[in-house]
Amino acid sequence: MIIYNGKRKKRPNPYRTSEKVNTKNMNSNKSTPNAKPKVGRPENPMNDYIRTVFEENQEFGKYVCTLCPKPRNVCRKKGISTHLKSQLHRNNTHKKGIPKLDEALIKIEQDKEKNDDQNKMSSEHYYLKFLAFMLKNSFSFEQIESLGKFLNQLAKKNKVSFFAKFSFDAEEISKVTTEFGRYLLDDLKSDLASRKYSVSIDNSTVSGTSICGVKVRYLKQYEQIITGSNGCKMSILKNKIENKIIGIKYLKSSSDASVMLDVLKEKLFGSNQDIKDNLIGNT
Repeated sequence: MIIYNGKRKKRPNPYRTSEKVNTKNMNSNKSTPNAKPKVGRPENPMNDYIRTVFEENQEFGKYVCTLCPKPRNVCRKKGISTHLKSQLHRNNTHKKGIPKLDEALIKIEQDKEKNDDQNKMSSEHYYLKFLAFMLKNSFSFEQIESLGKFLNQLAKKNKVSFFAKFSFDAEEISKVTTEFGRYLLDDLKSDLASRKYSVSIDNSTVSGTSICGVKVRYLKQYEQIITGSNGCKMSILKNKIENKIIGIKYLKSSSDASVMLDVLKEKLFGSNQDIKDNLIGNT
């Protein structure tokens, strides 16, 4: 109930277009019963037709169509276009108002195409900015392609909000890498236990420290999902040559053949006989 000059009056229904609603005064101590309703200004294309047909209710954050019956005449800003395109609204529009309705729908489509063009230009701008950053930081084409496709899949699923939640601090990345690295190494050794491979081992001296690196090379099959012209999805098997570093060892003694063998036993073979048996060549 609302009290005007000591008398009780019924609060007007915000969804009834026949009643005058002043939401600004409803939220304050002073009330003006004769105030005019505020005409809505939705984010959708605002033309004379929409201003005439819709009234805004600020208290509920919704818009009310003055032509359609309740409760189907209430929508939010983003739903105005959908409501105008509905058969319900067309049926409740007088024949003289149909041309104006059609003009409003054409304007909505034109503005939508304009926004799509602007979004496309913005997307191309950030795409080129991303490529420029990657190339400036000496990423290879293969690395850019791999990272780009990964981010593409995240974006399609709207799963990129985590970028704003983490700092990508070097110390934080190091901790995650230590844990995740164990999983990657186990996965790599699983590959080597099930297929033939070759190994490369070499030394390098950096700032007086002798470093030995071990890299493996093997062929691996991947399942790739492709979509045909008819929209059907199918899987195909693709072969790819993998080149993976499996370990790095800091050497304190000489780097003769026996030292190299010890490095292979520690970093590669371990106690897995299958990995040792699948070795077919070394450099």
